[in-house]
Amino acid sequence: EPCTADAECASGLTCFLQSTAGWTGGYCQAACSADTDCPQGSHCADDACLKSCDDAADCRGPEYGCWDGDDDGVSECLPLGSGAGEVGDPCTNYADCAGGQTGACIVESGEDFVGGYCTIIGCAIDSGCPTGSNCLDATSPPICLLNCSSEADCRADYQCSMATAAGTSCVPASL
Repeated sequence: EPCTADAECASGLTCFLQSTAGWTGGYCQAACSADTDCPQGSHCADDACLKSCDDAADCRGPEYGCWDGDDDGVSECLPLGSGAGEVGDPCTNYADCAGGQTGACIVESGEDFVGGYCTIIGCAIDSGCPTGSNCLDATSPPICLLNCSSEADCRADYQCSMATAAGTSCVPASL
């Protein structure tokens, strides 16, 4: 269910807030370590109870899709990068960014990622990032960062640094 606060979720559930997790419209969930910790109709995926699904019609669309995001053999409703934002563009939620199942928004956290940062998750050093970006595999999961050759290539509050195997990237100036 969508939410803007924990109080809007059923008993025992908390809200993945759009403002802190980037999940469009928020998402009621519970912490878990096994499927038996989750309410009926959901399962444990990456330590959170998420709604199970058979196809996209089971999920809140068009911002959510149905796929096995944690590769456990069960599909869950997850946010989609359903917007137009390219890697490095500002965002407030996944739906602001492009990329479908791998599109994501790293939401602003204090001085980090000011204005949010569209990315692609799950890349590899030599594949998975759109032209003009490269993969930072030192994070879990690996993410795509906007390429740069100077500070002028980056937004305000970002700097051109953090060399990866593919070159330099626009990263938060606070890092």
